[in-house]
Formats: sequence, structure tokens, C-alpha cells
Amino acid sequence: MKKQRIQREKLYNTWTDIKRRAKKQNTYVCDEWRSNYQIFKVWADANGYEEGKVSLVRIDNSKGFEPANCKFIEKYTHGKKHGGYNSKLYSVWQALHQKCNNPNNPHYSSFGGRGIKMCTEWDNFVNFQKWAELNDYREGLLIDRKDLNGSYTPSNCMFTSKKEHSATKNSPIISKRGSENPAYKHGKYNTRLYNIWDTMKQRCTNINRKDFENYGGRGIKVCDEWLDFNNFYNWAMNNGYEVGLTIERKDFDGNYEPINCEWVTLQQQARNKRQNHFVTISGETKTIAEWSEISGIPPKTLRYRIVNGWDENDLFSPVDRTLKRKKNKIIVFREE
Repeated sequence: MKKQRIQREKLYNTWTDIKRRAKKQNTYVCDEWRSNYQIFKVWADANGYEEGKVSLVRIDNSKGFEPANCKFIEKYTHGKKHGGYNSKLYSVWQALHQKCNNPNNPHYSSFGGRGIKMCTEWDNFVNFQKWAELNDYREGLLIDRKDLNGSYTPSNCMFTSKKEHSATKNSPIISKRGSENPAYKHGKYNTRLYNIWDTMKQRCTNINRKDFENYGGRGIKVCDEWLDFNNFYNWAMNNGYEVGLTIERKDFDGNYEPINCEWVTLQQQARNKRQNHFVTISGETKTIAEWSEISGIPPKTLRYRIVNGWDENDLFSPVDRTLKRKKNKIIVFREE
């Protein structure tokens, strides 16, 4: 009767499950636990066991199931916002656990096997969920590490699009020896942001580049702080960088430095280029790109009409009108 009562305890099921897990994970159960449920029960009661509320995990997956290497963690209750166990966020969190902690996981060798861990704070899904909500998580985003050689912690993680995640994923995994190379140590070699940084440096220092004369040839430099990619990366992340944006200098004669740079769309940058043509019509000055956006007339068509002296009244006429009129010209065409 006593034996039947013991077997009905959920903790007893946990104890019997340890042996199954150990066999599956190719590890061991210490002798005192393997042979005596009561010893295991005393340890469990002294280490925070609550029936139905906690799960047993190993602290170090290179070691077996033994008192010094095990702990109970809270079973995960899930808020309504992300749908609990059925949510994409839960799947993301579970995948992190597996590749950092489960030697049988196919990705373990690239993560847990390299010493990459998930912080203990995130052992609890609710904590991970709260962090995700504070960091603009939305379904479809993936978690990424800022330093690919670092662990999964709040300060080292962010959510990225699949495209950005793919670029980081395809960066080389750096060995300890290879991490001494400054081009690789940050783990973001060959990502979009790294390429922006490298292009910025090259156009200011490489005399063999075609655009050198417009940058380094004019005395434009990259500030000393940004010669270190990590400093540039941190500035970018804290100043609105997103996929699709490009770096722009506020003062075109100034250097690449935090106070003089911002992130803009490619369209905005096209308007601001040094060689842009400015057109004054009825006293209002805009770039050809801006007039094109307002009127819906292609930039090349506008340029052709202006150069060929079209009248202001016909300048924004539909493209299929081909008459050229030179009377009443009030257009000023200049280059800056």
C-alpha cells in the first residue's frame, strides 16, 4: 500500500524519469539517487521542490544527475499575449534551451559545445517573455546575439528579421585562435552593418577606390572611435539603425563621427547627394528627385525637359506630351 502511494507521487515519476533521461543523454545518475528514492526525495524537499510547479534540470550538461549538479526550475506559465506553449516565442525560447543544453541536439556542437549558454534568468520562460515584450518582439522575428562568441543574455541579444539573421548565421564560426583576428572577433563579419562600416572606411582611406576623391581625397575621415567596429555597431544600434537604412553625414564636408551622422532611407540619401541638381520653380527650390516625387514625372524626363527649356506650365505635364515650349522660362537650374 505504501509502495503504491509512493508511486502516485509526481516526484516519484521525476525520479524514475531521471534514469531514462540519463540513458538517452548518454550520462549518469549518481549511485545514491539511482538506488534510493527516499534519499532523492529528501534532497528535493530541501531544494525547492513543489509538486506540479517545477522541473528538474542539470546545471552543467557535461556532468550527470547528482545533487551538486541539479536544480529545480519553475514550470513555465505563459501570458495570453504570445499564446503560451503554442506561441512562436515559446518555440524560440525552447530552441535556445535545446541547443545550449542538450548534447543530443544537432546544433549543440555549435552552441553548448562551444561554451555558449543561456543565462539562468531565462530558465524561466516568463522572464524571457517579459524581456521579449520590452524589446519589440513581434511574430516572425528571430533572436540573435550581438557577439556571436557570447552567451544568450539580455545585454547580448536582440530580435532581427530573417534576412538579417541569415546574414549573421552565415558568418564564420570563430575558433578561439581565430578570434584574435580583429576582423572576426565581434562575430559579425560579412553582415550588412559590417559592410557599411567597411565601405565607410575604404572610401576614406583607399586611394584605389573610384569614390576616394569624393571622400578621403577631400579630407573626410572616419573618427578614431569608429575605427573599432564594436563602437560603430553600438552607436548604430542605439541610433535607429534598421535594415534598409544607410549612413548619411549631416554636413557633407564633415567627417564620419557620431555627432555628424544619422540613418536615412536610400531615397533620402539620393536627395542629399552632393552632386544633386537643384531646380527653382516660381521661387521654390527642390532637387529633381523631390520634384519627381511630387509630380510623378520620372527624374530623367524632368531633367530632359529642364535642359531643353520647357515652359513651367508644361514641365509637369503627362509623359506622352512631347511639345517643347521655350517661352515664359522662369526656371533656374543650378548644381550644388
